[in-house]
Amino acid sequence: LFNEDGEDAYTCFGKARHKAEINLDVIEEKFEDGDLVTLDSLKRKKLVPRRTDYVKILARGALTKPLIIEANDFSRAAEEMLEALGGEAIRVRH
Repeated sequence: LFNEDGEDAYTCFGKARHKAEINLDVIEEKFEDGDLVTLDSLKRKKLVPRRTDYVKILARGALTKPLIIEANDFSRAAEEMLEALGGEAIRVRH
């Protein structure tokens, strides 16, 4: 189910939630070596819609720098790419 902004709208405990997925190649373009990537920083850079409250990181593209990414979920390949470069995949709950 997608809403008008192209977000995946889902329900958790009766509350409408807004899920977004973003690929590492998009993050790679907008962040510097060693940056901490969070939901708020993704919103500030307009990489996810402002109403997003759940984000999953996917592995499309190349990653060339270590980043520390806090997200609700990661694909296995994205997590492996981050760790292979000395970055970190941190799962958070919002």
